[in-house]
Amino acid sequence: MRRSKPLRTLAAYGLYCLNPLLARLVARPVVLCFHRVKEPSGSLLDRSAGVTPPDSFEGVVRYMRVLGYRFVSLEDVVKRASSSKPARMAAITFDDGFKDLFQNAYPILKRRRIPFTLFLVTGTVESKHLLWLHKLYVALDGVSPADAADILRRHGGRQSTGEYKGESMSWAVSSMKKGGIDMLAEEMASAAHLSAESERQIAEDLYLTKAELSEMEEHGLSIEAHGHQHVPLANASETETREEIARSVRYISHELQGKPLFYSLPFGAGNRYAREIVKALGLTGMTTTEPRLIRSGEDPYDVPRVCVSGDGSTLYLALGLAYLDVLAKKLRIRARIAAPFIPRTGSPPQ
Repeated sequence: MRRSKPLRTLAAYGLYCLNPLLARLVARPVVLCFHRVKEPSGSLLDRSAGVTPPDSFEGVVRYMRVLGYRFVSLEDVVKRASSSKPARMAAITFDDGFKDLFQNAYPILKRRRIPFTLFLVTGTVESKHLLWLHKLYVALDGVSPADAADILRRHGGRQSTGEYKGESMSWAVSSMKKGGIDMLAEEMASAAHLSAESERQIAEDLYLTKAELSEMEEHGLSIEAHGHQHVPLANASETETREEIARSVRYISHELQGKPLFYSLPFGAGNRYAREIVKALGLTGMTTTEPRLIRSGEDPYDVPRVCVSGDGSTLYLALGLAYLDVLAKKLRIRARIAAPFIPRTGSPPQ
């Protein structure tokens, strides 16, 4: 385990140097995904959401241009996917709706005139309450491991040792329905002595306002749907899935006077209802968090995104591996085509 980080760092540096060549050879569009752009605090919320320092964010923008990418809207990237001619185009997207997008990323994007997309959890806008997910993160930072384990057991979770915080979040998202998760978040918040006033202040500092969204829209922002309460769809019924997506679309249309075209799957995972519901609502595409490049003829309801956090090394690795994957597939296809025409050696005389 101790060797994994140095090896990862070495691989990232190697691909950092090699990617300019690979990008020219592959020349495919890519969609980048960010969550928070701020200096990391060490909180569970920061560690779990994925934080990119502002200097690193600007470094990613510069690096993409070194690779020959042109920044365009998400809509333009998806439209290009239907073309037979690939191109080095990149779209920048953000998930959730954290205020640090306005504070730290937006000035960089505005100065460089780069279009960008926010997949907004609409229930967070100007909210006086924390989203269930963020309430759990904040509460877990203030609860002892023993108290957290007791609460989890009462809600059906397994007893955890060691990494109880990460385990509890993974278990809640993958195993519980929304009502159960809400109850779990409330009990954790009570154990952490998170008062209503403290929660209101944290929410005010954490989430975007309508005025901030409006200003960014004037300078390149497109607002798309990411659900109203970031409900994990894995355990959601058809009715719950429809309501979660539809409320998000309605909010953007009515409260923000927008026209959403895309939906981003919470936690990058859907269910058997999501695609048809998204289509029925008139949206033209859906994104995931599958870390790969856009393919020619890409399914608009299965658009991959490369998630970026930290100092940029995640991007160097993800892009490099994506380029190598494309090249390897090309070589295998060419080998299969050429195989019938290559004489076999060592064959017995005829």
